[in-house]
Amino acid sequence: MNCPTALSNTESDLFDIYPIPANDKLTITGMEDGDQLKIFNIFGQVVVKEVNLNEHFKTIGIESLSDGFYTIQVIRNQREYIKKFVKDTF
Repeated sequence: MNCPTALSNTESDLFDIYPIPANDKLTITGMEDGDQLKIFNIFGQVVVKEVNLNEHFKTIGIESLSDGFYTIQVIRNQREYIKKFVKDTF
């Protein structure tokens, strides 16, 4: 399983995510052509996967995800970057 960890990846200013906490949609800005994006749950399972993104920003529907903590991994030029977010259906 290729789950991001604090040892192999660092928080990144390469991209931004909002809103935090998220409810039904999450927007990611700073994307570039060819970027890949994965969202992992707290068990390290991939719950969202987007490949070959070609938009500067991407809005992803997360209404089907359970409330909790998630990690976003962006792969650009074979390097991994991560951020964390909370989904909370308030």
